Amino acid sequence: ELDLGHVSLTTRKLPLGLRIDSLETKYGIVEASVKGQWLRTNQHISRVDADLKVHDLGAVLAGLGYVESVKNADGAAKLVLNGDGPLLDYELASLDGVVDFDFEDGRLLEVEPGAGRFFGLLSVTALPRRLLLDFSDFFGKGFAFDEMRGHFDIADGDAFTEKFFMDGPAARIDLQGRVGLAEEDYDQRVKVVPHVTSGLPTLAAVLTGQIGPALVWALIEKLTKNEVDKATGVYYQVTGSWDDPTIEPVE
Repeated sequence: ELDLGHVSLTTRKLPLGLRIDSLETKYGIVEASVKGQWLRTNQHISRVDADLKVHDLGAVLAGLGYVESVKNADGAAKLVLNGDGPLLDYELASLDGVVDFDFEDGRLLEVEPGAGRFFGLLSVTALPRRLLLDFSDFFGKGFAFDEMRGHFDIADGDAFTEKFFMDGPAARIDLQGRVGLAEEDYDQRVKVVPHVTSGLPTLAAVLTGQIGPALVWALIEKLTKNEVDKATGVYYQVTGSWDDPTIEPVE
């Protein structure tokens, strides 16, 4: 259920399968350039190499059948994936490759544990709201981010990352570790750095109805923000299944 606009596909028959010379979409919600192949020797083997420009990540994920877990978000992604099985029916446990993405101006929505997830990343919405300084009662549900960027190396159905972060008005979240795509489990270390001073100028102006206090808070923020953010960083260990993850503070 995706509006892909204009789609063009060029394939070529191979002695042992099929090659995708070009699959391109334009003028829709996703602009894609995809190449790949599907071979069958003793078993099916597939490969996909794709560059994507996404105009609304939330709508794309919903169109692919995921539970609504992301709102808005524009950006780009690149992936190279190899797996056992046909192109549209590969085995997750055999998946290998690399995924990179960079999205801006979106929101992670709160979803039930075990709901359809994008790379299993939505465990961050289960972190304590107070540490995220969640003002969702005023500004909507979930975790708003200005940027979400990640690099994942995939091997045998597991996705490993040392470089994933989300940064938004409330906090910055850094994530390292493993997501089990086949087993649907976690083994991750999450660092949360609340931007505890980010809302003070606006909050002061709202509470007092005066400009003066807001300017004072803005000056204090500029002088102390980095130090306060560093001092308030908190680490979590996330383990267990997607259905029932265990999230524990660590030193």
